[in-house]
Amino acid sequence: MALMRGCLNSARFIMKADVVKRGYVTGTASPDGEWVTNQDPITYEVIRQWVVPDQSATNQVITTIDCVVTSYAGTAGRNLNNTIVMQDEKFRIDEYLSISWPARWKLSTNDRITNIRNSKGLLLWDEGDHGAAGIIPTPTIFQLTGITPIVNESGNIKEYYSVIKRAELQ
Repeated sequence: MALMRGCLNSARFIMKADVVKRGYVTGTASPDGEWVTNQDPITYEVIRQWVVPDQSATNQVITTIDCVVTSYAGTAGRNLNNTIVMQDEKFRIDEYLSISWPARWKLSTNDRITNIRNSKGLLLWDEGDHGAAGIIPTPTIFQLTGITPIVNESGNIKEYYSVIKRAELQ
């Protein structure tokens, strides 16, 4: 029976998404990298960053996860999938989605979700720059607003749920 539940749970996550982890992690040092401390010359803020030598110049780690992403309906039953807000005399698009993923992946609110695609590999959310021939669409980048663990009947975490918001910087 446990095998059956695992198969059904795996079948639920029919989409893929890339998780962009920031260049730092909290915790203790490991042989895979080292802590580097720098100071901002303007604010004099001390910035402590975890540097992994094998990563790209931007020091970001990209992981692909299984997930399911749907449009997010707000508490008033209003669909918040795509809302235009005027702030400081500029229009801003607030786009909200809900995402669930298996418990084997540990994400944090510092991570970014991008390149959300269906089981056939089709990009589902992009920045709309695909009108001209030969232009590859730019995937929309989302940020996690919080993470809620979903537990099964025996009290173990089986998956995580979050509402993700379109990041201001694309």
